[in-house]
Amino acid sequence: APARLLHVNTTANQDGIRVQAVSPTLELYTTASIANNRNWAINTNYNIAGGIEFLYSTANNTAPATTGFSIDRSGNVGINTAVPTVKLLVVGSGAFTGTNTRVSIGKATALAALDVVGTISGSALVMNGTSAINSTAAASKGLTIKAARAQSANLLEVQGSGGTAMTYIDPSGTMTINATTQQGGLTLGSSNAAQQPAMFLQWSGVSR
Repeated sequence: APARLLHVNTTANQDGIRVQAVSPTLELYTTASIANNRNWAINTNYNIAGGIEFLYSTANNTAPATTGFSIDRSGNVGINTAVPTVKLLVVGSGAFTGTNTRVSIGKATALAALDVVGTISGSALVMNGTSAINSTAAASKGLTIKAARAQSANLLEVQGSGGTAMTYIDPSGTMTINATTQQGGLTLGSSNAAQQPAMFLQWSGVSR
């Protein structure tokens, strides 16, 4: 006996249901009048990416027309976008939570919260907690900061908990160290057994 209004039961290794159309769509509508309810649809996105989309409505009594999740014909996955151009494209914010959560880019195993092999570029990078930039090749730079054509903001800032810059490098490359106590803003020391200078200054080839 059928367990639902539509119950398809096959005993052989064959397709149970096939929906055939120019753009096949399966819609899930709710009849409840609860304000937070949403309607959903699954369809093939033949016109944009040739893949599959999961759509949702923005109100309880409207048609599902907003893309929540998509997979295109190349296997690219999109969240909040119908046209993913890379293997995973997220339009909006994302978060990874949990104990010892790690993300790796360019390698198989992450050794830190964010472990990147390659180049990171963008308008902002915020790191909270202990961070390290390790160069694995002798000829590779550990960190490069490149100014814009008309750079006006500082290239690098070390800020206190209140957001005030304690040490910064301005667009001309000048470093400023601000002392916040009577102990001074810069302490120099050498751990070299040969007692080599802790600081070496040079102008135009002349050492000071």
